[in-house]
Amino acid sequence: MRLLVAGAVATVVVGFVVGFALGGRGPAESGDSVTAADTSTSISTTTTGAPATSGPPTTAAPSTTSPPTTEAPVSTTEAPPTTVATVPPTVATPVPTPTTVPSTFVPSRVVVSYAADGSGRLVLPRSGSATLVITNEGGLAQQWLVTGTGFTTAGATQGSLAPGATVTVTIVAPREELPLGAVSGIISVLGSINPTVAFVIPAA
Repeated sequence: MRLLVAGAVATVVVGFVVGFALGGRGPAESGDSVTAADTSTSISTTTTGAPATSGPPTTAAPSTTSPPTTEAPVSTTEAPPTTVATVPPTVATPVPTPTTVPSTFVPSRVVVSYAADGSGRLVLPRSGSATLVITNEGGLAQQWLVTGTGFTTAGATQGSLAPGATVTVTIVAPREELPLGAVSGIISVLGSINPTVAFVIPAA
């Protein structure tokens, strides 16, 4: 490209010099002028040559410089640990059925009462009788039974006592001949809270 431009400039300069030289001659020299002109034209034509052929403009390749890479900020904060709540399994606890006790409920309580001496014994006379009073002071019916030896009874010796009921049992000395001294024995009243009753037959 630079050589073509330099050639064109040289052609222009040469033509200018030749024209200047020819222009300095007078009219008488017109024939020379024509010749000079032709020569100038010839020189100009000869030196000019073919027009410079320029190639297509070189297009610079686009810059391949990649845009600056922007790195995302890296967080160094650690996530808090995840706490997993452990739920203990639910165990059904059997609830016992409460036992309803009526406020008026009172268990059976059979008590034997009698006339006692200073030693707490039932005194059974040699002739005559003594009594045992059997009472149910509780809230339920209760069975009772009088047994023993060394005496006899008059009337019932067993049965059932309803709550609050009372029964009297008659105790009689035996009919056989008794020794002259005191005679002791035991009367059993089953079903009562004091089932053993000591008795004594005084001396004659």
